[in-house]
Amino acid sequence: TSTTSATASATTTTTATTATYIDADVVICTLPLGVLKGPSCPLFTPPLSQPKLHALHKPKACEMGAVCKVALFFDKTRTFWEDGIEFLQLLPKMNDSGDSGDHGCGGSGGIRDKKSLEYRRGFMLNFWVSENHRVPDAVSGDKYATLVTFGLGACASSVETMPDDELLPLLEKRLKVIAKSAGKCHLYHPPLKIVRSQWSTDQYSRGAYSYPGHDFEPGMFHELSRTEHSGRLYFAGEHCNETTVYRASVRGAFCSGVKAAASACSFIGAPLCLASD
Repeated sequence: TSTTSATASATTTTTATTATYIDADVVICTLPLGVLKGPSCPLFTPPLSQPKLHALHKPKACEMGAVCKVALFFDKTRTFWEDGIEFLQLLPKMNDSGDSGDHGCGGSGGIRDKKSLEYRRGFMLNFWVSENHRVPDAVSGDKYATLVTFGLGACASSVETMPDDELLPLLEKRLKVIAKSAGKCHLYHPPLKIVRSQWSTDQYSRGAYSYPGHDFEPGMFHELSRTEHSGRLYFAGEHCNETTVYRASVRGAFCSGVKAAASACSFIGAPLCLASD
């Protein structure tokens, strides 16, 4: 938890959980939308304006979406896919009996059974090959062949929280279908380890990206980016990018940060210097 205060002396004081006090002329708040909306949101003194609070807390308006990114690490000398392949994909295909069948490798998917996670919409139908064997281990430095996939929407929360020994068999089932369809069953070997994001359950993100909900009102994202505290409190992040092209993206977050920094520098009469690289 942190507290941001605008004082009569025209400085802004930020208090972090470490009880460290920082005096500054301006503050740029880059907290994710999920944190600003969450139960442990930072305190602002004076409080944020009512329009901004309305945009933050109106139900089903400015919302946070769920994504779980999963990386599967394989022995780089024992992969079932060929070099140069960019991604592997499963798509749903109906068989003669009217049921969905599993066919893969550029092709196929599964039954749309809501009772089973692996057949729910958003459960990992695509596997991207990550830079063809160039992903080093953070500890050993060994390089792995890596597949990256995503759990989306309602599936993301389940994928984030389920144990590895439950998630891995579901993923392997999909990969084995792909390997079989390509005639590579004999080359399939299980992944050595699995790593995944936890953006929705992380207290410092509480979601993966912003999106307009059912009861969103025009101008709400503009309101989220608007300056507060007489021009001394600025906001930046993917949710503060007012263009629909870059919102909910890293580029959108960067662009909003540059805009906020330029405005803050202009306010205090300081030059804005951006790194050339």
